[in-house]
Amino acid sequence: MLKSNGVLAFCIDERELFRLGMILDEIFGEKNRIAIINWQKLGGPKTYTHVSPATEYVLVYAKDLKKAKTGMLPRDDISSFENPDNDPLGTWVVGDPSSQSPMYSMVYAIQNPFTGKTHYPPNGRH
Repeated sequence: MLKSNGVLAFCIDERELFRLGMILDEIFGEKNRIAIINWQKLGGPKTYTHVSPATEYVLVYAKDLKKAKTGMLPRDDISSFENPDNDPLGTWVVGDPSSQSPMYSMVYAIQNPFTGKTHYPPNGRH
């Protein structure tokens, strides 16, 4: 019943990720797997017996990858960006958030989910 250019996304936790992935590979074919997206479902690591289940997964499959429509915009197309909160800096723009430009001077660390250690962009990139 899925259109030839259709895409489906399945949200699952780590316990069934492997099994569901195998079933979807069999149904749609591994070549039609667009992505496995990992997203953090909790605000921060919690204390558990073994490993914190802070993430879930989204498996994204196309009926036919060559015909799939994902709705992605070109990175340089800013015509759809708006300014709904009337930010004095103007409309939102596409850019590199780790660049040295004052407009993109915010620097964020990536936290290792196993050790808790934070990693910042290399020197010269922030």
